[in-house]
Amino acid sequence: MKTPWRVTLFPLVFTLILLAAHIAHAAPRKQATVPAIYINDLIPDAADPSRLAAIELSDGGQGETSLPELTLLLYDTASDTVVASYGLAGAQTDSVGLLQVETDIAFADGNLANGARRVNAVFLVSGTPEQSPPGAPIEPSTIIDGVLFTSATGTARSTDSDTAFQVTTFATGFALQAGAAAVPVQGTVPPVAVNQPQATIPVEENPNCGIDATFIHEIQGAADATPRNNATVTVEGIVVGDFQNTRTQLRGFFIQEEADDFDDDPATSEGIYVFDNGFGVDVTVGDRVRVSGQVAEYNTMTELKRITDVTICAGDQPVEPVRVTFPLADAIDMEQYEGMLIRIDSPMQVAQNYFLGRYGQITIVADGRAYQPTNLYPPGSNDAIAQAEENARRLLILDDGQDIRALGDNPNPVPYLGQPPATVVRAGDSITDLVGVIDFGRINSAPGSDVGLGYRLQPTAAPSFTPVNLRAATPPDVSGTLKVASFNVLNYFNGDGNGGGFPTTRGAKSAAEFERQRAKIIAALSAMQADVIGLMEIENDGYGPESALQDLVNGLNRAAADAGHNARYTFVDPGLDRLGADEIAVGILYNTVTVTPTGTAATLNTGAFDQELADFGRSRQPLAQSFQDQQGEVFTLVVNHFKSKRPSGEPDASNVDRGDGAGAWNGRRTAAAS
Repeated sequence: MKTPWRVTLFPLVFTLILLAAHIAHAAPRKQATVPAIYINDLIPDAADPSRLAAIELSDGGQGETSLPELTLLLYDTASDTVVASYGLAGAQTDSVGLLQVETDIAFADGNLANGARRVNAVFLVSGTPEQSPPGAPIEPSTIIDGVLFTSATGTARSTDSDTAFQVTTFATGFALQAGAAAVPVQGTVPPVAVNQPQATIPVEENPNCGIDATFIHEIQGAADATPRNNATVTVEGIVVGDFQNTRTQLRGFFIQEEADDFDDDPATSEGIYVFDNGFGVDVTVGDRVRVSGQVAEYNTMTELKRITDVTICAGDQPVEPVRVTFPLADAIDMEQYEGMLIRIDSPMQVAQNYFLGRYGQITIVADGRAYQPTNLYPPGSNDAIAQAEENARRLLILDDGQDIRALGDNPNPVPYLGQPPATVVRAGDSITDLVGVIDFGRINSAPGSDVGLGYRLQPTAAPSFTPVNLRAATPPDVSGTLKVASFNVLNYFNGDGNGGGFPTTRGAKSAAEFERQRAKIIAALSAMQADVIGLMEIENDGYGPESALQDLVNGLNRAAADAGHNARYTFVDPGLDRLGADEIAVGILYNTVTVTPTGTAATLNTGAFDQELADFGRSRQPLAQSFQDQQGEVFTLVVNHFKSKRPSGEPDASNVDRGDGAGAWNGRRTAAAS
C-alpha cells in the first residue's frame, strides 16, 4: 500500500470548485442532498511525485463520519466523459475528519492521465459508481465538489475566463494554491458551481493600480510603533505570505514594498500585515495588490485592519527574501523586518520544543544551545541580566501560521512538520531553509492567559530539520543498584474508574482520549523499569479500587508481565482520603520485588502547604516514604510539585514576579523546598 505524503506546507483547504463549460450551462435538475464532505487535498506519491497517490476528503473537522453513497470521479472534459470512479459508501473519516482515497494517476503530456486516458478534472458526486460509469457524461445535479486542471505546472481556469488558479509544482510534487473557499456543503447542492471563487484575477491591470499610494515604510516608521496609528491609507505591495484562512490560519496576509520603492533607512520595515479577516479577495504569494484600510497596532505589531478594498493588480511577481544573520546586534533589530519576507542565513538549532505540541511553536537559536540565565546565575544578578540579553539576540520563535483564537490549542498536524509522527524534533537538532515572514505576537500563550509577546517567523516554506541530538537507546550507566525515577503524568484522570465520567475537569475529554494518554504513559513507565517512581499530576481521587492511582498500577503491572519484567508495582497509601485539597496530587509507585516500605508515609499541610491559603496560592502537598532495598540499605524519597512561575496577583513581595528571571511564587517555592 502506498504511503501518501502531504505536500501542503500549511493545512489550508485547497478546494477549487471548477466546472467544465457544459456543466456551467446545463439546465437545472433535481438537486441532491449530501453531507458536509468536500475535497481537501491532492497528495502525490512520495516515491514518484509525478503520480497522484491519493485524493483527500474532509468532513470539516467533525471526525468519524460514515459516508453515504458518494463517488469520486476522474473526468475528461474534452470528451465529456468519466474515466474512472471510486465508490465511497461505507467509508469513514478519521478522528480529525480526513479520508484519503488512493488513485492511480500520473502527469503525462501536460495533463493528468489514467493509463491512456486523459484526466483533467476530479469531482466528488452523490450516488454510486454504477450511476456514473466510464464513458458516461457527468450528471451536473450530483456534483458536490471538484477540481479542474489544464496542466501540471500551468493554470487551471473556471468557467469564468477571467478567473485563474495557479497550479504550482514543488520539488517534491504539486499542490493547488487556494483559489476558492472550501465551504462544506450543507443540505442540497446547486446544479452548478458550489463554491464560487472569492476573487477574479483580471486579465488586464486595474486602472487604479500604480497611482499614488502610501509607502509601507512611512506607516512602519523607525520606532517600535507606527506614526500613522488610526490613519486610513492605501498601499501597494507584493504578497509575501498568505495566511487568509479564517478557520485555521492568521486570517490575513503580508505584503512588502517593491524593491525599487524601499527607502534608505534600515530601521524602517518595508512590510506589513493585512488583517483582512475573510474580506473576500483571495490573494496568492507573488500577487501585486492594492489595499485600503486603517493603520493599527495589535499586540504592538503594526497592521492594516478594517479593510475596505483589496485589488489584485498583477500576479507572478516573486520577492527575494531579505537575508538576516544571527546573533543580532540588538534584539530590537527584528523590528526593521516586521512584516517582511526574510531568509535566515545563520546555522540555527532547536533551543526548546516544549510548546510545539500545544502552540505549534519552536524556539530556535544561533551559536549553540541557550541556557536559562537563572540556571547559571542568581536572579537579578549582572551575569543573569547579561545572559538574558545575549539570549535575546540569538533566539527567535518558529511559529505555525495558525491563529489560536480560531483553531484552539494543540494543532494537528503542525504545518511545517506534517502529520505526526512524520517528523520528530528534539532540542539541539539543526534547522536550515528558514524562509518566512516576521510578525510580532503571542509566544507560548493563549488568549485569556498571561500574554508573552515576541517576534515570530511564520514560514512560507517548510524548513529542513536534521537530527543531531539523537535520543539514546538507554540511559548512561551510573553503576547503581536501584533505579528511582520521576514522571509527570499530565493530569491523569480516569473518569469514574469504570469507563465513564468523561469529560474530566482537568484530564481527558473522552474515554478514547484517556486510553491514548494511558497507553503512552504506561508504555514509558514500563520501559523505564524503575524500582521507585515519583508521580506528579495524578488525579487526587484517593486510593480505592477505582482511583487513578490504582488504574495506573493495574496497567503498569499488565505491561510488566507482558514484557517479562521481574516487577510487581503498587502505590504508597498515606492513609488519607485525599492528599490535600487540589484536584491533582503527587504519588509514589514502587516495585514490591526489589524494595520494601519502612515506616509510614509522611506529608505536610502547614507552611507553603497550609490548607488555609487561597487555592491558587497553595503548594500541593508533598509525599515522603522510606524504602529498604534487598541489601538492607534504607533511603527516603520525597516527591514535591512546586508552584509554577505564573503571575501570582498576591501582594506578598516574595511571590511577586520581580522581573529578575525567578518568576512569580519564588517565595512559596523556596518555602516548599525548605
